Amino acid sequence: MISVCLGDVPDGMYNDATMTATREYSFDCNQIVPWSGAAANDAHHRLIVWGGGHSDYVGNEVSVLNLDGTPSWERFTGPTMPIPATNDGKAWEGLKPYYVRRRDGGQYQPGASPSLRHTYNSLQYVPYQNKMYSFGGSVANVGYFSQQTWTLDMGTKTWTMLGPPFSLSPAYPTTAYNPSNGHIVMHDKEWTLLDFAPPH
Repeated sequence: MISVCLGDVPDGMYNDATMTATREYSFDCNQIVPWSGAAANDAHHRLIVWGGGHSDYVGNEVSVLNLDGTPSWERFTGPTMPIPATNDGKAWEGLKPYYVRRRDGGQYQPGASPSLRHTYNSLQYVPYQNKMYSFGGSVANVGYFSQQTWTLDMGTKTWTMLGPPFSLSPAYPTTAYNPSNGHIVMHDKEWTLLDFAPPH
């Protein structure tokens, strides 16, 4: 995976309120280490890896492990630039346009991509839509929980936050794809078993 990790990126990180990139960001290949997950894409024989978040890693690029022939890593999407400065005290939900999570007063901005987050067991690939779903997670940079659901269209490489109505995803979802009906089953680490029907 080191083969697709980013090194230092000049003018990559903002450290002021204007979101002006002012200094380089050191990408340290830490996106999969901190409580991160992956989704199996059986249709295209690859593993989709996305994670990091909190104060561990804030570049939101997606990596895939291609399993046809000789296994090889690919940086599927690049990070959204500029990257918020680590430990800036804001619970980022979306990037470029930038906004914090909804419970902190943030409002969804069309065209945004999600900030990186601890993804835990929340990632699932839905083959009939060719989309990866991400539920909840602990967002960059202060690590508060999001309750939103994001999708990554694997064909166009574009992110969308579902809503309105907006999701109230479990904070620590454990998920599984149900091929018999195309739904995603989730457990919230408490007492509730949930059935999510991907919107058409």
